[in-house]
Amino acid sequence: MIAIYGKEAAKIFYDPRNFKREGAMPKLVRSTLLGEEGVQILDGEQHHHRKNYFMDLMTPERMTDYHDLLERNLSHELDKQSGTFELFSLTKNVLFKTICEWSGINLAPLSQLEISELADFIKLLCSAGLSPPLSPI
Repeated sequence: MIAIYGKEAAKIFYDPRNFKREGAMPKLVRSTLLGEEGVQILDGEQHHHRKNYFMDLMTPERMTDYHDLLERNLSHELDKQSGTFELFSLTKNVLFKTICEWSGINLAPLSQLEISELADFIKLLCSAGLSPPLSPI
């Protein structure tokens, strides 16, 4: 593993002339988590065009909205806890509900069990590329 940090490292890392995405990610991860045409594996103009769709959500104002929602939702859930509880399960559900609320996805028609099962997909992100994958939550 190679780790880089700092302003100069970020400039090098994000300069598309220095790296290519094609072929960098294991096929298992592409086929199960990101899809064969995910923005994470595209290069050049294709990557730039697709990334711009997502970056429209990432304005400073929208990110402030997200952080405010996350703080409210996490505080609400933590206030309901007493004694010992599983932090990962609580936070995965809060993160999932918050990102859905922030992006305009209505979860109201779903049961708490359905929401929790959908939130379990976060496990895929946490174990992407691991062999063996993380055990079920």
